[in-house]
Amino acid sequence: LEAISGTATRNKDFIQQSSFIMFSPGSTQNSYSCKSVDIRQDSVLEYNEFFILTLSSTNNRVVVTRNGTFQIIEDGDTVTIGFAQKVFSETEGNNNPFQICALMMIGSLERFVSVFISTLDTGATATAGTDYIALTRKEVMFSPGASAINNSMNCTVLTIINDNTLENTEALSAILTTDLTVVLIPSANVSTTIFILEDPYDYITVGFASGTPNIVTEGVNLTLKLCPAILNGSLEKDVFVIATTMDVSAKFPSDYGYASEELKFTNGQGVGNAVCFTVVINNDANVLEYTERFQVLLTQNYTAIHIPLQQRTMLITILEDPNDGMNLIEPHK
Repeated sequence: LEAISGTATRNKDFIQQSSFIMFSPGSTQNSYSCKSVDIRQDSVLEYNEFFILTLSSTNNRVVVTRNGTFQIIEDGDTVTIGFAQKVFSETEGNNNPFQICALMMIGSLERFVSVFISTLDTGATATAGTDYIALTRKEVMFSPGASAINNSMNCTVLTIINDNTLENTEALSAILTTDLTVVLIPSANVSTTIFILEDPYDYITVGFASGTPNIVTEGVNLTLKLCPAILNGSLEKDVFVIATTMDVSAKFPSDYGYASEELKFTNGQGVGNAVCFTVVINNDANVLEYTERFQVLLTQNYTAIHIPLQQRTMLITILEDPNDGMNLIEPHK
């Protein structure tokens, strides 16, 4: 009697040395003699396996009519798989593929098993289709030979969209599922959070648009409304610029009301959206004077806001009140 490997491997899955089977004098039809095969116990997750028992004889008077195939049925071994990290992060605009990975945490394999990764929006931060390409039951397969001892890990790529929008760090979630009862996913490792860090090269451009009215007449125009606008880019966060008035030939407070305004551009705004503020133009009660000027300067304390030099300042001209008498023109400077 000899056991031969099939899908089960001799001396790994079973042990049996070639042995003789003896039938004693007096044995008749249906008499039998037994030998044992040792089935090895392991904790490896594998398919059902089989081996073959063969009979042979050197006595030509013994006729061997059949061999036997014996199946080793898997005994309920399992493996544990979970996300390799509770938190992943990636910078938007990074050209390297971003991978989410599942880790073999307990056990080893001699068969294929799969888990599936799906993404979910988290609150009102990252949005599928705008900030990333959604994953829906994306298969991650572990092959025979994978084991917790070897820290076996398999990954899938999550595509982060570079949207050129100035925004805060955003987040999404991913969950891990399986269709196999032999794969266990601990509750502590069934989900993960992915943070999308803002592209450091994203920015918006803010400034005074060309054609902005910048001439007022004292006594006629009591206020001047100025509206810096977004000239390029879009927002998914709030940002601020500061508008400050500065004397040229016009003087504060006799000719105009000083202004230093913090202007707030808000989430959702883009090209053409403006934020306005008002400067008071003072009527100096029949004082005869030259045409005068002051300027408004835009500044920011956030490097992702660009203010071009040409749109950074606005020179405001105050024409003399026609009721003050002769209008004297300031010499050219």
